[in-house]
Amino acid sequence: MKKVISILVIIVTVVALGFYPSLGDRSESAEPADTSGSISLARADEPVFDGESTEADTTEYVPTFGEYPDPATFDDLLVRVKKTEATEPAEPGEEYYPTVLMYHCVHDEPYTQNTALFVRPSELEAHLQALCERNIDTLFADEFGPVSKNSVILTFDDGYEDNYTYMFPLIKKYNIKVTVYMIAYKIDSPGYLSKEQIREMSDSGLVQFGSHTLDHPSLISLSEEGIRQQFEGSSWLISQVTGKPVTTIAYPSGDYNETVMEIAREYYTFAYTTDDDYYFGQDNMMLPRYAIMRGCTQAGFLTFVD
Repeated sequence: MKKVISILVIIVTVVALGFYPSLGDRSESAEPADTSGSISLARADEPVFDGESTEADTTEYVPTFGEYPDPATFDDLLVRVKKTEATEPAEPGEEYYPTVLMYHCVHDEPYTQNTALFVRPSELEAHLQALCERNIDTLFADEFGPVSKNSVILTFDDGYEDNYTYMFPLIKKYNIKVTVYMIAYKIDSPGYLSKEQIREMSDSGLVQFGSHTLDHPSLISLSEEGIRQQFEGSSWLISQVTGKPVTTIAYPSGDYNETVMEIAREYYTFAYTTDDDYYFGQDNMMLPRYAIMRGCTQAGFLTFVD
């Protein structure tokens, strides 16, 4: 009987390999496909704002945001969001933490192939309406900490001009606080916020500006001196425009390690990543954020904040 079973196992294995040859083709030396989806959102002839120089910045900015899903299937992927007791309504006297959300562009028509980054203005308005209808507080990024009611922190990375054109009127309409993480060398560059726009947004009392470094490098690839230059230089440039101190940072592409965190601690009170594994009691230099992408409906948005 054992021989019969062994023969049957061999036959099934051979048949399986015949129908699914890929099962026998895998090797450890095979190189993984490139799924970064990185798209340049800048132009090579953009001027650099450094407080002194007017020379052109010829370094192409290529953000690395990782692989994004098809916007059409966005709501289906919300089941992957890790919920915690902190997102449930608090009992009297209970404390919990705000949910931190990450946006980028706000535009009806994507101007790169990375369409997931382009949240439609109508989608953003639906998100803001939901916050108001549910009396959910919005906080600036430097206000992260225990709170007594459901709260969110809305962040916008890079400092695109559409943040002024489309996002700013909406947050004024609904009296919503947001934090913009500005790439300092992109100030006054085509497609990015100008000094005048930044001042107007900051003076409104609804927009806080944080650092997204000088030119969006991978911080883990820099020396300690290079990291400090990115932190100190970007914070100084942004503060010169707003007239306010810069107290928080969002790591470009979410890249950080122990060295980056320890140096960030010298300059900032809070540092934000692109990690979405939400847990509490973590270091203030590695706070997670959930990415909000094109196609996120109001129902999908509420999955994050309710």
